[in-house]
Amino acid sequence: MSRIALSFALLTVIGLLFSCSGRGKKTAEYITFDASTLRNVTRITDDGMRKGKLSVSKDGSKILYSESKLITGKRFQKDYTIMMIRNLNSTAKTTLVTDPSYGPAWFENGSEYLYSAIEQGKTKIVKSNIAGGGKTYITRNPVGEWDSDPTIKGNTILFSTLMETRTGKKWHLVSMNDKGGEVTILGEGMDPSWHPYKNKFVFAKNDGGIYEMDIQDNQITQLFSIPKDDKRLSKERCINPSYSQDGNWILFAKGANENIFYETSSTDILSGGGNWPERRWHLFAMKEDGSDFSQLTSGNVDVFHPTWGVGNEIFFVSNVAGKEEIWRASLAMVRPASAPLPVAPVAPPAPAPYVAPVKKDEGLL
Repeated sequence: MSRIALSFALLTVIGLLFSCSGRGKKTAEYITFDASTLRNVTRITDDGMRKGKLSVSKDGSKILYSESKLITGKRFQKDYTIMMIRNLNSTAKTTLVTDPSYGPAWFENGSEYLYSAIEQGKTKIVKSNIAGGGKTYITRNPVGEWDSDPTIKGNTILFSTLMETRTGKKWHLVSMNDKGGEVTILGEGMDPSWHPYKNKFVFAKNDGGIYEMDIQDNQITQLFSIPKDDKRLSKERCINPSYSQDGNWILFAKGANENIFYETSSTDILSGGGNWPERRWHLFAMKEDGSDFSQLTSGNVDVFHPTWGVGNEIFFVSNVAGKEEIWRASLAMVRPASAPLPVAPVAPPAPAPYVAPVKKDEGLL
């Protein structure tokens, strides 16, 4: 059953909540969603600046994201810097990196983070600390044309990069250790995100679908596919897949196979510009195995860069009323933060070594 079927009354409330009003006239820009599925929807920024990929700390208290210096015009990652919100109950933000940079991701300790630094036209994976501890280069020479979206688990870093192939440039997945060594090209893909407690990750592929890779044997499983047009090109594409904290759900955005983040401005989209005015970016969720697929948002605005917080909380960016802001919400079908999380299976302890019983010498008393 569709999760976006709404009554007229609910649509009216949502329109009033998310549209931009002025002198008694309400605009037509709003996010539509089923309030029984997506709850507690709240905007947490109010600056109108363009925003890139989000990353929430493990304890759910802080957000890292990239912010563009430009409000209109084409998007380029070189225009972005790294920002942080320390308190999700406040709109106050802190600038962490002023040089061109993109795609921040937290370490599990909640103080260190990775990002892509753009220096002299090349991208380098860098580690830094929110306390201002400078930066450490994980890579000094890019693996591909555009090393981006790093994510770390233990001492293994995943990221995606553009590489030349026989059919043109395509995104590829790369793994390396936290010192920049043991670099391995894993195959085509982008936007990798680790499973919270299993040795696998989810990612988007150049064909627009969502896939999962087991890091132990490099086994790839397709979870969601995109229909092709007459020229065998993907009509749409998925981006930013990630697992819920309990590992049971995957959240992602899906939209037209057009690179909104570099080629089209939010203002152009809202005014009907661009090549895809009828296919917006919106949020979707599905079970870890690809079942129970649900569309979470709709409407004539864009909802993108989704990521998980703690428990059933999610964060995303939307351009309601032409202003890109960060929003938060909770998913009703996902366990809340108060529920106990599953843990990785632990091998049973090895049996104690056999010790032969000592027979008592009846001659000794």
